[in-house]
Amino acid sequence: MIVKNIKINEFGLSSKIQARNITKQNQNSASNWMRENQLDFDLPTMSRNLFILLLWYNSRKNTMNYSLEQIIKQLKIILAQLRILLLNAKITVPNLPGPKHIVVHYGAGNLDFNGVNRYHRQKWGFKSSLGFYIGYSDFIDFDGKIYKGRADNEEAAHCVEPGRPGYWNKNALSPCLRGDGTNHTKTQLESLEGYLNRKRIKYGIPYSKVYGHKDIKPTTCPGSKIYKWLQEYKNQA
Repeated sequence: MIVKNIKINEFGLSSKIQARNITKQNQNSASNWMRENQLDFDLPTMSRNLFILLLWYNSRKNTMNYSLEQIIKQLKIILAQLRILLLNAKITVPNLPGPKHIVVHYGAGNLDFNGVNRYHRQKWGFKSSLGFYIGYSDFIDFDGKIYKGRADNEEAAHCVEPGRPGYWNKNALSPCLRGDGTNHTKTQLESLEGYLNRKRIKYGIPYSKVYGHKDIKPTTCPGSKIYKWLQEYKNQA
């Protein structure tokens, strides 16, 4: 592809913003910062800016007098645009470190995966990278089948601890068992046990960092029977 007559400013982007303004992110939310600079980027605009920056860098790399710091600042601007785009679209992405904990839940009813997905779409509306709205990372049905709702390193919506909002949603896997806590099946628990073993080994999560939802905040979740089973599981350590 041949691109001609692309007009770029000193730093390689067609926006009005100067690199020094990136510090405003520390004072305002990214959305306010973008509005103050009269910028409302969509994905095509953001992609174009990245492309222009790469063209500029390629044309100047042999003779350029600009520092790596200046280039990094421009990339930060583009990343800020991406964050705003994802926030406005209510999309989460798998960009977190590996999980440090596992928090077990129950569905508090008999909704299946699709039912919970519809409910969470209406309640929150945050779409995962896998295309689902369910807030749990995984969902275990009565027959033991595990449905994947969110990537392991993707922000979820399952547990908020007072004083640490966002921590558990960003740092914990969140398997949820279908049922009200009294009608779970042996097959479900066998599936949960296999899940816990695989994830603990994969991410180096000790037994001590496997919790029931009620360990984090006052709630009946995951129900007394599942919680008792969970304590017995942890006693294997």
